[in-house]
This record gives sequence, structure tokens and C-alpha cells, in this order.
Amino acid sequence: AESLHIAGRRRETVQRVAREARAAGCGAVREYAVPMGQWDQAATHSDIIIQCTPIGMKPADPPVLPASAFRAGQVLCDLIYRILQVLESFPDIAP
Repeated sequence: AESLHIAGRRRETVQRVAREARAAGCGAVREYAVPMGQWDQAATHSDIIIQCTPIGMKPADPPVLPASAFRAGQVLCDLIYRILQVLESFPDIAP
């Protein structure tokens, strides 16, 4: 990848992950602390989205991002345990 952008709501976590990425040899690494209400804006401009919050663990949890946050060609990786529930939330884009 030309660049790696790491975004999250906790600045210290974002900084730690960025340090680890740099140590692993990732080239240009940029880091952003992004408030939860702005995640969809950050996601729209990303090629790969990795969702690793606990949101989605409970059956009543809403989707982390609205369908409008995604575009053709993006890759989404959701690191939660109830993935089928998440996929059911997006029938138009789920495999």
C-alpha cells in the first residue's frame, strides 16, 4: 500500500498501533483520532476498513457504519464474533 491511515476514537490506541505498523515496516503511516460520529466520513475515503470495536457483540447493537459509508471496491473486515448478524444488516453488499 502507498500509505496506511489508522483511525480510532482513542488517541493512545491509535498511536500504539501506528508505532507497531511502522516497526513492522509499513511505509507512510498516518494516525487520526476520530470521534464516533465521524467514522462514516473516514470510512468513505478508505480502501480497507477494519472494524474492531465491541459494537455488534450484542444482538440489539446498531451497525457501526451506515451503508452509505461504503463504496464499490472497498474491503471490509469486521473483527466481531456475531458476523452473520452484521452481514444480515447489509443484504445489498453482503456476499
